[in-house]
Amino acid sequence: MPTLIYCTYLTVYTGNTLPPFYIGSTSIDNINKGYRGSVASKNYKSIWKQELYDHPDLFKTIILTRHETREDALIREQSFHFALNVKISSLHINSAIAVTNNYDFNKGEFHHNYGRKSSRETSAKLSRLVSGKNNPFYNKHHTEESKKLIGSYHIGPKSKEQIALQQQTSLTRRGTHFKLISPDGEEITCLGINRTCKLYNLNRTSIIKLLKGTQITPHKGWMAYYL
Repeated sequence: MPTLIYCTYLTVYTGNTLPPFYIGSTSIDNINKGYRGSVASKNYKSIWKQELYDHPDLFKTIILTRHETREDALIREQSFHFALNVKISSLHINSAIAVTNNYDFNKGEFHHNYGRKSSRETSAKLSRLVSGKNNPFYNKHHTEESKKLIGSYHIGPKSKEQIALQQQTSLTRRGTHFKLISPDGEEITCLGINRTCKLYNLNRTSIIKLLKGTQITPHKGWMAYYL
């Protein structure tokens, strides 16, 4: 039987200075220790912390669903956020939707061109823009060294140097679990650096540097931390 150690939860606030609901995901152990949720939005952060300190009796947290992995819990949290439209709901403290691998915000219905068809004229124009001298790689060629390096990643056993390089770049893979702090102070739980950067128009290299700790200044006002 699988061990269910993660969950989605609903924190209900019965006071009158905050919206009544907050939906999140965490470990069941955190909930058992009294965790109510992390709110970092500019509108509610200070009020949330003050109310938790002054009136902890006004908060009650209920486990909604239980999951085997953190990603499963995040996916369920995201589904709640979409279903309840928490970003604009006056009933929810959440002001951002959790980012997971469940949705690619650059494909399907989330893509800015979803449901539209380019005309033949538009298609021809786009083709001309990236053809011939307009192509960034026009009249350029991979060096023999580059060809060997690219090919080595696809055939045969990998050297220790190649493995180390892949491990170094593994931060960009889809499963990286981290947290963003927006310029407004909103705390956003994220899964996957590439799609998160595309969603919020952030530079991937800068976010990776923030996660590694090699950059300490915010990127476009954003900060990033591992969970």
